[in-house]
Amino acid sequence: MRFLRRLVGQGRATLVTCIVQRESGSWGVGWASEVRTPPDFSGEDLAAVVETSAAKVASMYAEQPDAELQHAIYPWTDTSARIILDIEREADGFLAKDILGSGTLVRGESLETLVQEAERLLSDPHQAMFRWIRPVSEL
Repeated sequence: MRFLRRLVGQGRATLVTCIVQRESGSWGVGWASEVRTPPDFSGEDLAAVVETSAAKVASMYAEQPDAELQHAIYPWTDTSARIILDIEREADGFLAKDILGSGTLVRGESLETLVQEAERLLSDPHQAMFRWIRPVSEL
């Protein structure tokens, strides 16, 4: 979380940080931003909570096209976030790359399969998290 808090307000016009964490069978959504945010909520499906949070932020910041939404996704409990996998959308799904340049690449057709593939590829997925930054104009 310290990494995310350092990003808040660092030279970006408006950055809304959405924290998505697995909580006993569901996904909890909270916020770590210095700007207005929607209320916290939870849901059963990772893709659904990510898209719901994106729609809420897009609605709130529709008049600020330079605003950005940063999802910080913690699929595993007690993560230290030593590995930050940056998500990009591809034509056939998602690609996540280690931002520290280790060469780690994870691909999945959906966010759920991206998490499953990371569990398979990483020696200790509990040290990892996913980050996905998107401009509000693309939500």
